Amino acid sequence: MGIVEKIREEMENKGIKQKDIIDYLDVHQGTFAKWLSLKEENRRDIPNTILAKIAHYLDVDIEYLLGLQDEKRKVPQSLIHLDADFSKGLEELIKDYMELDETEQELYKAEIKAKALRKRLNDES
Repeated sequence: MGIVEKIREEMENKGIKQKDIIDYLDVHQGTFAKWLSLKEENRRDIPNTILAKIAHYLDVDIEYLLGLQDEKRKVPQSLIHLDADFSKGLEELIKDYMELDETEQELYKAEIKAKALRKRLNDES
């Protein structure tokens, strides 16, 4: 399931109306409707800062929306107000990730999970 489908599903499951999320995001209805009608390969048209805010509003982790994890954990509040340098770096990482084929994306996700596990193990030692 792609990002747009996950957003739609979360909105439906939680009874969230488009007007509510549009008001929260402070965007025009036409802009949000355009984002929800995008094909997955055009997902890059949704700004990453908006994706972070959508994740926060839907109470899910942005990594879940991006397909980097299966769990719907909530996004930390600190990611909602990203500084410009971090936001730009995150956008570049996501752009690079979206340009990978499906196999490369799976390898990328596995590498990130392995690094996180090694860090946790090191922190516990």
